[in-house]
Amino acid sequence: MGDILHAIESSNDVIMMVEDLKVWFPVRAGLISSILKGEKIFIKAVDGVSFKINKGDVLSLIGESGCGKSTLGKALVGLVDVTSGRIIYRGREITSLNRRSISDLRKELQIIMQDPYESLPPHMTVFDIVAEPLLV
Repeated sequence: MGDILHAIESSNDVIMMVEDLKVWFPVRAGLISSILKGEKIFIKAVDGVSFKINKGDVLSLIGESGCGKSTLGKALVGLVDVTSGRIIYRGREITSLNRRSISDLRKELQIIMQDPYESLPPHMTVFDIVAEPLLV
């Protein structure tokens, strides 16, 4: 697999490659449960995501609220810490860059977060969404 990965990384067409990316957030447990159980509990916001973006590609993340889209985007530009996995941007591993290097890198990377007022709420029917302005 290392030879395949090296070939992909050295290709001029690959802009970004993400391998088995995980972003987990620890859940604070009560004193008693942390003593008795002894294991930490995590929210697995991003759990094993892999993809490749070639030159000229556009990537859109689509999914339900709370599925990890924003967290993945933030991880790709260094706004949240990565638990494990690799992010390779233009042949350079950026997963563990220091803050200054990440800051310089952000000049080249951009995420566009969704506008919650322009999206359709999943708990409402289309009729309810269309009728809502008439009820106000």
